[in-house]
Amino acid sequence: GHEIGFHPGYQAGMDKDVWLEEYEALRSALPKSEPMQGGRQHFLRFQVPETWRYWAEAGFNYDASLGFADKAGFRCGTSHPFPVYDLKERRQLSLYEHPLIVMECSVLDERYMGHNKEGAIAYMLGLKENCQKFEGKFVLLWHNSRLVSEEEKGIYKAVLQG
Repeated sequence: GHEIGFHPGYQAGMDKDVWLEEYEALRSALPKSEPMQGGRQHFLRFQVPETWRYWAEAGFNYDASLGFADKAGFRCGTSHPFPVYDLKERRQLSLYEHPLIVMECSVLDERYMGHNKEGAIAYMLGLKENCQKFEGKFVLLWHNSRLVSEEEKGIYKAVLQG
């Protein structure tokens, strides 16, 4: 039930040539039958509408880069995927944005929200419950580097199971 997602590097969101080079590198490493549906920009770094165009032109179905880096919540005002519109070209792109609701470092890191274990679980589960209440998608970004300590693994499991 898992999928391969594309996660282009720091410069790629601002440079189409870099984005395409990274896309081709991943695409060539995968079997031709392995679909890539979507992904997210590194550091949530992109420019609207240009980066969305890269995703649409490559045939992706969705991007999940629109979220806050410094806090968790509803940056897009919704938890429902929505079609992306290119304001410069005045047309809808063949791409959906899946709003990023929670990135674990936004909630846990001292430089951002700085929640302890109990506070982090409660906060993230509150957002998850709001998504469920309105039949939206709870898009959670959890970096693999935050699955090292037992405490952070516990938070992750609590959020997934809650």
